[in-house]
Amino acid sequence: GYYVLQEFKNKDDKTRPLIVFRAPQFYGASYYQCEAETCLANQYTYLGRVQDFSDGYILPWIAKGLRVLSLASKKTFLDKQVDPGVPLKIKAQGGSWDMNTNTSRSCGPVYAGFIPEAGHAYVVHYKVEGGQCYISIYDATDPDQLVKLQ
Repeated sequence: GYYVLQEFKNKDDKTRPLIVFRAPQFYGASYYQCEAETCLANQYTYLGRVQDFSDGYILPWIAKGLRVLSLASKKTFLDKQVDPGVPLKIKAQGGSWDMNTNTSRSCGPVYAGFIPEAGHAYVVHYKVEGGQCYISIYDATDPDQLVKLQ
């Protein structure tokens, strides 16, 4: 996702804000969004599923094995450009597999919302800490200096 943010930073036309969706280490997360009228009807559009394979944290051959064992449709991040000034509501739900206990864990859904601004990039990160899950949103217009919005 970092390189996508760098490309956006160097673009001349930044009319439509960029959003990058991420998941925590060893977790997968499914993202949904709704805009304006569809939010009133609680109708969310499925965006896709992301999975952090922990590249850079574990041995490369283990990370590669995790990717192979997962469905090929899972990505390490999703990116989407949206209309500026339109309130955006995001829903995320995630889960992981504990190989030690051979059980799955899930958390969510959790919700967050914000109004993307023209010329800005954002990172939406589904996080799990202490058995609780939540969404953090960062202004990533400068990918080297993320600013937490919520």
